[in-house]
Amino acid sequence: MVESPGSVTPAPPAWPIRLPDLKVCESAVQVSVLRSWRAGAAQCDALSRAFALPWPVQPNTVAGDAPRVLWLAPSEWAILDAPAAVVAARVAQACGAGLWHCADLTESRVAFELRGARAGELLAKGCSLDLHPRAFAPGACAQTLLAQVPIWIEPRRAPGGAAAWLVHADTSVAAWLRAWLADAALEYT
Repeated sequence: MVESPGSVTPAPPAWPIRLPDLKVCESAVQVSVLRSWRAGAAQCDALSRAFALPWPVQPNTVAGDAPRVLWLAPSEWAILDAPAAVVAARVAQACGAGLWHCADLTESRVAFELRGARAGELLAKGCSLDLHPRAFAPGACAQTLLAQVPIWIEPRRAPGGAAAWLVHADTSVAAWLRAWLADAALEYT
């Protein structure tokens, strides 16, 4: 972009972003990933009982609140908002002698929460998913790219029923996403 002499490019909004129609903040998140070899109905039922929630077996679905379980791939789930030791104990109880692996990714993941009338519009600038509630509503999740970065994304409901989004990313790209989100939000200032 060529600027005319004397023009001033506005600065991106300060972090965290707090604009009238858009709020974006960042937080740490407890994350464990479970991979199970050929997880069948019996194992998923045992996991449901161990975590006291309906275990997500349909692609791109989310179950529970705290903990929350995201379906990532066949026989692979992210378990959020529960201490890794608790997750590991429950998984061991449910999966027993089967072939499974549970990894604590807490230190390697970060969550960005986007709220407000412009949140979906902001995400659409860097994400190719159809984010309309008819196509992607709370209770769903997906792995995709945002600003060329691999993420997990889930639509949520904020207090009062307003739309919100959680974007989970690797901590190594958090600074990039923070800068991209602030730059993408520039037109809303």
